[in-house]
Parts: sequence; structure tokens; C-alpha cells
Amino acid sequence: MLRHPDNKYVEGILNNDRIIIREIYQKFQPGVLKYVKDNSGSYEDGKDTFQTALSAIFMMVRKEDFKLTSSFSTLFYSVVRFTWLKQLRKQKRESALDNDRDYEADTDIAASMDQVEAYQLYKAHFDNLGGKCKEILTLFFEKKSMKEIAGIMHISPAYAKKLKHKCKKQLIEKIEEDDRYWELKE
Repeated sequence: MLRHPDNKYVEGILNNDRIIIREIYQKFQPGVLKYVKDNSGSYEDGKDTFQTALSAIFMMVRKEDFKLTSSFSTLFYSVVRFTWLKQLRKQKRESALDNDRDYEADTDIAASMDQVEAYQLYKAHFDNLGGKCKEILTLFFEKKSMKEIAGIMHISPAYAKKLKHKCKKQLIEKIEEDDRYWELKE
């Protein structure tokens, strides 16, 4: 079976290859910045859109069933376009893109974008937790047992369980208080 010639980008992303990632930045970022600026955005909006699109593609290519069926450029700009349209809708800006009815969002792109946004929301609130909460939740997410966590943190297993529950509840409450959470739920 023939591989797509642009598979080097997919492999580069999967292998965290600095040379390929630098090439993606050099080849695609100027076009993304221009596209966003030409469609009611700023330079900063363009940089954010590029990063979000690259994160979404990273999540897409990590799926076992991912197969590059078009050029990487087509995939990348489809994700960029979807990302920027979604941002414009959120901000309720007028744009020439609003009249573009021939665009249909690819469900894989939409799902990847939602994953990126959900992770960014989680990460923002996780980073604001206290040191003990971050430590216990990190150990918990690493699938450590309560006994192991207690040993690492020098606390009793019962207190470790209680602290994990308290920290997890605190994180969930902070996330649910954020307006972005409700936008993602829609």
C-alpha cells in the first residue's frame, strides 16, 4: 500500500521531531496569520489559532485509525478554518466567512477541537490548584494506588483518599464555574 507523501508531517508530529515541527511552523504559520487577519482577526488571534489547530492535529494523528487521505496542507487549513470559524462564532464577530455556506465541519476535526478546548480548560484550573492537590491528583491520574500515594506523600491511606476526593471536587467545581465549560457542553 502506498503511503501519502505528506506522511512525513504525521510521523514528525508523532515522534516529536523538532525539524518537522519547525518546518510546519515555517510553512504554515504565515498563511494562518494572513488568513485570520483577513477574516476579522488580529496577529495574536492568528498565533492562537495556529497553536490550537496544531494541537488538534496532534490529537487526530495519535488515534490508531488515523490515515492521511489528503495533503497535510489541506488537513491543516481545514482545521485552521474550523478553529477560526468557531472562534468567530464565540465572539459573535461579523466576518466574510459567515456567508460561506459551502463549508461543512468534519466531525473528526470538531471532536479533536473539543478535546483540545476541554484539555485547555482542565489544565488552566488544574494549574491553579494548590501544591498538595496537584501532587495527589497527578499521582492518581498516573494510576497509583491510595497506598502508593500515601507512601509518596507521607500521609495515611485514609487521609490520601479524603484529600484526593476533596481536590477532585474542588477541580470539578472550578471547571463548572467557568463559562467555557458550558460552551463546550452545548
